[in-house]
Amino acid sequence: MIPLGLEWIVLVDRQQTRGEAEENIAWSWASSQEVAGPVILLPVATSGDDPDQPLTQVLRITPKTWRATVDSTHEIRSRGIHSVPLLTSSIRLEGRFEDLGTSVVRNRFDSLNWQRAVISLQVSDTRGIQAFEASLGGSGMPLEFVAGIGLDGAAPGIHAPIALQRNDAELSFVINLQIRSSDRLRVVPMGEDSEITMKGTWPHPKFDGRHLPDARTVASDGFEAHWKVHSLARGFPSQLQIRDFTKADSVLWTISPDSEGGSSAGFSLHDPLDPYRWVERSFKYGILVVVLTLTTVLCLELILSVRLHLVQYAVVGVSQVFFFLLLLALSEHIGFGLGFLAGSVVLTGMTSAFVLAATKNGLATGVLAGAIAVLYAALFLVLRQETYALLTGSLLLLAMLAAVMWATRNLERNPVD
Repeated sequence: MIPLGLEWIVLVDRQQTRGEAEENIAWSWASSQEVAGPVILLPVATSGDDPDQPLTQVLRITPKTWRATVDSTHEIRSRGIHSVPLLTSSIRLEGRFEDLGTSVVRNRFDSLNWQRAVISLQVSDTRGIQAFEASLGGSGMPLEFVAGIGLDGAAPGIHAPIALQRNDAELSFVINLQIRSSDRLRVVPMGEDSEITMKGTWPHPKFDGRHLPDARTVASDGFEAHWKVHSLARGFPSQLQIRDFTKADSVLWTISPDSEGGSSAGFSLHDPLDPYRWVERSFKYGILVVVLTLTTVLCLELILSVRLHLVQYAVVGVSQVFFFLLLLALSEHIGFGLGFLAGSVVLTGMTSAFVLAATKNGLATGVLAGAIAVLYAALFLVLRQETYALLTGSLLLLAMLAAVMWATRNLERNPVD
């Protein structure tokens, strides 16, 4: 257990090194992205407001209809021996705002400053924006967006001023955004009627966020998924008065890619062949591998009348512990599957040769080599078939118990004189 514990420390250290490499690449590229919007922000005037100070109370209006179309491609960047997949995505947002000047809005918010309205789009990491264009209304005239969500709001994003009229009834929009991200991409369904279509080249997407896709297709060359989110399921109203807009945490549509909150939908770059994840799972069976190997040696002693010294038992046990360190080192360079095969072949051969030299018994050595090979094959099966891991492990222990029972069936206790 002591050497296994020391090897576990090495594994944790290597995982941290890989994490640092990913963070360095993401810092130069862009972090995980989440996009929310667009929304219209209208300043709300209250009695006693200083005309020279920015207004902090804001009415936020979300679109009536909202569609998002996302097309993502991935590429691999490396830092040392570590490779990291990165995303470049084209996002098209289109829809319309309706009933902006209805009596409901006018009567509830009587002091709206329509001339200072802005349309705002929140992006969690604006460093990833590569290209952007937007148009508003039927004329298709482009909007000039600038950094920040507007009206002194503290959340990250971009905005453009728009001059609205009190009796405006409808306003359509089209936004095209090309953005970089690492690890994850999500969008927030902003409309009362929201639809999301995503496709990408990554073959192992993990659909996450608060909404899972209604339909999805995953193949070796990429994926495609579709969401339709009802207004009651998105978790926020169409019109909301924000009392203190200068604080980011008071903006209820503020987004956080690392949070499980919000109302986002999207995917992350899952890697089913992550060697550290497989090696970490292997370590959990370390004691079982050592115990089963030593139990096999004990049964050979009892059945075939071969004898091993206590030190030789220790050498056999340490050789099995060393397998996991070798597995970690090989997996970093040639992958877990080939690393497991190479490590198991090397350690089975070395252990068998050692036992043959110690016992001079070919039958015992052959049985031990076969038992260790079966043990490694069973361990690999347990790791691959995660659903049946407990069942397979229990059957291995049951087989070990049966072997010990059979090997010790004829033992007799010497009578005490």
